[in-house]
Amino acid sequence: MQVTFVLGAAIIAITHFLIDGFKRHLCNSKNFGRYAFFIDQALHLAILALVSILFDKWHGINPSVEVSINFKYLLVITGYLVCLKPANIFIKEVFLATEIQVSSDNEMPNAGKVIGVLERILTLTFIIVSQYSAVGFLIAAKSILRYGNNETLKTEYVLIGTMLSFGIAVIAGIIINFY
Repeated sequence: MQVTFVLGAAIIAITHFLIDGFKRHLCNSKNFGRYAFFIDQALHLAILALVSILFDKWHGINPSVEVSINFKYLLVITGYLVCLKPANIFIKEVFLATEIQVSSDNEMPNAGKVIGVLERILTLTFIIVSQYSAVGFLIAAKSILRYGNNETLKTEYVLIGTMLSFGIAVIAGIIINFY
């Protein structure tokens, strides 16, 4: 731990508190309310980046304990972690922001979330090991399962969720393979 980062940590904590307080008011806004999650996350990332860049510029990053971490492994772990709960939250927020909703009485409440996590994990794994045809097979298999469904609105809802889910995993896989 670098003791001189205490001020940077305090700035991050205070701005995090202020941004979250601002988000409550933003949620009630007629124009920006449905985009509150995205604005909130962008501001948090901007503060983290700004504090890190300025701290490095003024003090330099000199940790007390050197930990040797392979950047590729860290990227792979981050990719898998993003494919879990953060992706579910992002997809839910996209549905809320675009006001897309479908209700059904004959459904398991969290089945879609579990299916989404599994498809993202499989897709990311297939991309990391360069098995792109397996990704196509996974998409085709999911499409076949939905082929006989006569509920057009629900099918479109699932298709949007599926495209977002696969998109997140594919982008994570491309970033990992790029490095």
